[in-house]
Amino acid sequence: YTYKRSTFNYVGAVIVPPYDPIVPCLTKTYVITEVVNPTNPDARYIEIYNGGCKSATIEDPTKIIRYEEGKGDFEILCGLQGVKIRSDGFIIICRNKQKTNDFYGSNICDIEVPDLLPIGGGKGTYAVYDTYGNTRIDTYGSKDPTSTRAEQDITNGRADRLTVSGESYWVLEEWNIVRGGVLVTDPREWDGIVGPRPIIVNHPIITEIYDEDKAGNPYKFVELYFPACKNGGCTITKPYKLCLYKGAQTMPSINGAFDLQNKQTDSNGFLVVCNKAGSGCDYIHTAPNGAQDGPAQSDGHDQIAIIFDSDGNDTHETNIDVFGKIGEDGEDTDHDFEDARCIRKITKTSNNGGTWDPD
Repeated sequence: YTYKRSTFNYVGAVIVPPYDPIVPCLTKTYVITEVVNPTNPDARYIEIYNGGCKSATIEDPTKIIRYEEGKGDFEILCGLQGVKIRSDGFIIICRNKQKTNDFYGSNICDIEVPDLLPIGGGKGTYAVYDTYGNTRIDTYGSKDPTSTRAEQDITNGRADRLTVSGESYWVLEEWNIVRGGVLVTDPREWDGIVGPRPIIVNHPIITEIYDEDKAGNPYKFVELYFPACKNGGCTITKPYKLCLYKGAQTMPSINGAFDLQNKQTDSNGFLVVCNKAGSGCDYIHTAPNGAQDGPAQSDGHDQIAIIFDSDGNDTHETNIDVFGKIGEDGEDTDHDFEDARCIRKITKTSNNGGTWDPD
């Protein structure tokens, strides 16, 4: 089966929200479950749930951070190390403990941060951050410039978590965002959305790789499919990159990576990156300075991957989908595609997260 410019109806990976009124036990710890930002500052808070489903004192050097506009830089709002998690599994951070508790009529707030959710801060991006491993655990909002953060805007509103996919970056489809009107909150509770409403997380996948069997300067391309763009095409808004893991390297070559953000798919959600002009090519890309580490320049012994550049400075990449076994030179292996064409099976509709399945 050839994916090329097809109308195959992908739906992507389906994640079903937790409908049980009992808070579900998660494998991912410290999940942001609610961000409340009404006009009244005394009612504002961020709610964190301990995915370990147990009451405990946090021993890890975990912090709550806020990202600066359009940058990977952040400021630390508070630390969680040493905080006692109550038996309900929640931690609530508010601006003023006394005023917040008085407003809600009960002792809901655990940590006081006066600058939390400031006036005009409805487009803020917040994250649970592991300072020991220098990694994000969970995030609300993107790190794009404020002018492009309309989707996450909760000015006079509230964001309630629907489900958790396990990604460390923000996934809009995992949230129910309410703006204006009557603001109903449920501090220290979380039960998802009532009713069968699956959430779709539409990551792109690699659908075809071609290495022309020809001497000299053969034509090469990598075809990608974006299920979120399947109905009429779209501009890619998330910071995806297409890159090469050269030979047995365990880190992607950022030098030759092709930036997919702000690129346009065709009307069926496909996009083709090639090494030179040729049939079906959308974007010609080669590595700078004569290097041969562009994703459409492989000799067939490398691995090709879609990565998510979560912080915009090439230091925290997440593998979304990969062809080949990372860390293994592909020559004479089941992912050797020298002088060949590789076509993804129709049954493999979801991204593999960096773990390649030859079947």
